[in-house]
Amino acid sequence: MWFQRVKDIHNFPLTIVKPIIEEGQADGSITNKSQPEELFLTIFALLIGFTKLSNSAAGGQDTLFNVDLENWKNKIITLIEAVLVV
Repeated sequence: MWFQRVKDIHNFPLTIVKPIIEEGQADGSITNKSQPEELFLTIFALLIGFTKLSNSAAGGQDTLFNVDLENWKNKIITLIEAVLVV
């Protein structure tokens, strides 16, 4: 019972975003026809990776590899757009 409750909480973001992705696919604003779950997980992974690495940056200006956070953030946004519109 507890495992199922934790699993439901873990999947909650997908239950919110999946219908939005499906709506975008239906109206043509999202042209990627991959499964909504797959698109969500790809975007989620990009965002979590960015968050984890940027939070570990000393002083909040550069990542562990001296990458400018603002430039990297813009590239992540571009990648997310590319995932949705192919």
